[in-house]
Amino acid sequence: LPVSPDDRDAGHGRAASRVASKRDRGSAPRPHRSFAEILAGSEDPEMKSLSEAQIEAFVNSRNRNADSLLAAFRLGGDMAYLKEALEKFPDYPPALLASLPWDRDPEKRLAALEHLNRLDPDNALGNCLAAGALLKLGRRDEAFAELQKSSGKTLDDFMLSSVQNNEEALLASGVPSAQAKLMAFCGLNKPLVLELRNLADALETMRGSYQGEGDTQTVGTLRQIQVDVARQLQDS
Repeated sequence: LPVSPDDRDAGHGRAASRVASKRDRGSAPRPHRSFAEILAGSEDPEMKSLSEAQIEAFVNSRNRNADSLLAAFRLGGDMAYLKEALEKFPDYPPALLASLPWDRDPEKRLAALEHLNRLDPDNALGNCLAAGALLKLGRRDEAFAELQKSSGKTLDDFMLSSVQNNEEALLASGVPSAQAKLMAFCGLNKPLVLELRNLADALETMRGSYQGEGDTQTVGTLRQIQVDVARQLQDS
């Protein structure tokens, strides 16, 4: 099929974006290792990361939808895919969550979490992460209010759908089924779960501060929230 000038321009634009994103990866501190970096340290000769061409072919075969772009980002570590997902699908919760570990500005991060809570109001993850962000800003009482909003909700970090999308990309690239299932989990990093573990520690400090003020009602509520967060972490 002939390639139109617009298609060529789009392809050149994406290629330039990927080159720029590689420069970004070299200069900015990474919150976690990419799938390719994890496999680079593997001694198993069968555990090889996908090539850039394989990843790009998969994304194009799925019309560059949100899940394919996020899978490409997880499997290759190329920031251009994450940026494209955020630009095209700014209201897609998994895209917002994928971007959070890279946002170092506490205020911008909090704004993103508030947006996430509006998009996915029944998910306790946004409330818990927002509470952690508020605590880092020294806004203890607002953090407590955010934690109260998480009560009775389930916590979904979209791990299951991420595994399925990773596996789909690996299978489409010719990776055998059993190996694809294993590698799909290797393509996951859980920095958000680590943040929740840090939140659990912060809640202990928070509870102690309210106890020192003699606020036994808030202390009791926080104790129950700690139990709920711990249970959600075990299930995640």
